[in-house]
Amino acid sequence: MKQCGMPNCQHCKLPYTRQSALQVVCTWQCGLALAESKRIKKELKLARAYKNDTRVMKKALLDTDRAHWIAKAQKAFNAYIRARDVGLPCISCGCPPNQGKRNACHYRPAGINTALRFDESNVHGGCERCNTYMSGNIAEYRIGLVKRIGVDKVAWLEQNHAIKKWSIAELKAIEAQYKEKLKAIR
Repeated sequence: MKQCGMPNCQHCKLPYTRQSALQVVCTWQCGLALAESKRIKKELKLARAYKNDTRVMKKALLDTDRAHWIAKAQKAFNAYIRARDVGLPCISCGCPPNQGKRNACHYRPAGINTALRFDESNVHGGCERCNTYMSGNIAEYRIGLVKRIGVDKVAWLEQNHAIKKWSIAELKAIEAQYKEKLKAIR
């Protein structure tokens, strides 16, 4: 039971008799424990601040990273192409749409032909076997492409196109555009 005028220890909360005006704990063991708990709280506070700063810095870096936005735009574009061609057979080998994983297959590779990276006539749904393991199965892809879009459009795709360096604003717009198109299909 607490006696009148006796302070409580800041660590163990038990009443004690003060030896000095600045004393806040009952024993030196409580003093050490109180100091340790304050140190841990301070470290946690600093860690939370650092984590928040790291998030802010990471977001700022990603907002200016073109490769990040190319990947996001490509992901949205590919999702749209797969949804657009969901009922069609593989552009290269003609296998039915329900056999295996489907990819968005570029006729002219996106890394080399940057201007055609997001061109819908250059990208069609195909099976993973043709796209990944047969490097697109290009000879058969061309035959299927002529059937789908015509020989004139294929000839246009096969021309040399200027290198396109996509800006971050363009990539954000492409991502938003293809997310909207995907919503419209579904």
